[in-house]
Amino acid sequence: MWQELDLRLVVFSPGHYHSFPVRTLGRNVARKSSLVPLDPPALSSSKPTAFLARLLALCTPLLIVACGGGGGSSTSFQIRTTSRASDALSPITVEGIWMVYLASEAFTNQGAMGTDLNGDGDTADQVAVAVRMNGAREDVLRAAEAVAIAGDEIYLVVEEADDGTDWNGDMVTGGLVLLHWSRSAGSVTFVDDVLAGSEPFSAADRVYYVTADPLAGDETALRYLQANDPLTPIVVNNAMGGGTLTPVILDDRNGLAFLALDETVEGRDLNADGDSMDTRVLGLLDLTDLGATLVSTELALSSADVFDARPTAVGDWLVGFLVSEADQGGVSLNDPGDFAQPLLPDACAAVTDADSMDEV
Repeated sequence: MWQELDLRLVVFSPGHYHSFPVRTLGRNVARKSSLVPLDPPALSSSKPTAFLARLLALCTPLLIVACGGGGGSSTSFQIRTTSRASDALSPITVEGIWMVYLASEAFTNQGAMGTDLNGDGDTADQVAVAVRMNGAREDVLRAAEAVAIAGDEIYLVVEEADDGTDWNGDMVTGGLVLLHWSRSAGSVTFVDDVLAGSEPFSAADRVYYVTADPLAGDETALRYLQANDPLTPIVVNNAMGGGTLTPVILDDRNGLAFLALDETVEGRDLNADGDSMDTRVLGLLDLTDLGATLVSTELALSSADVFDARPTAVGDWLVGFLVSEADQGGVSLNDPGDFAQPLLPDACAAVTDADSMDEV
């Protein structure tokens, strides 16, 4: 028999006291428990114990609140928990003083049927709740799939069918949209239609996302919104003469965005291998330059998201990523004969690699 088990995981680090309310399931649980220490123990700089590390790996937090204060060696702590439960696998977004979590209507019970938090008549949604971490107030927003924050501006990716609202005014509730909310605005506002498969992300005072709007000229579908003008999307362009592009956001690393370009969507060869069947040609965008254009590496990524960037100067990075030989035209990229000494170890001088099945 499976029953719900409510736990609180508390983690101490120098100067901070983190409280993790956890909702999980346990088998043959005899009763519910609440493990809440009254006072934090003495803090140390040592690493967490193996037991604590194991707990951290197994538990998904609903809320993290840490308040440090005072001068000298004294520290005060104030612990708060959210008023609504969250699914164990739902994301939590933290930026500055804001945290947004997705409250589970099914787990936020008022009776056996759960609670309708967004007023759409069901209790099956994950509803975004904004928490200002230096205050006690929670703002219940809309049913959401993803969240991004820029300053005090909060953006939600919302499936209209889940939220029961025609946000983009096209007379149907079947679209995926980007909505904006801030406490100063006091209401949720439609921003743009977005494409599935690319979650928005924050960089400095901006939020980047992929629009579903039609493109023209050298436009890409990538847009960004700035905290000082939160409702005006700004287009990220392709290189001059490069045509339109609809990238998929992969990740951002140290001020550089990694993007996937799909030849089957664009209908053209993007990596000069003679076909238009590659779905992950790597594109890059400098996030430190508001006027930067998207740059294609013209190399097909491997199926795994293995890449990174190390800044070497302002606007410059050393970038590493895996390339699929098969998708890059079926060529061998790691034949030792292609590398001159002293990079080639002596033991490899007579070794060849003529296949084109590697990820290099």
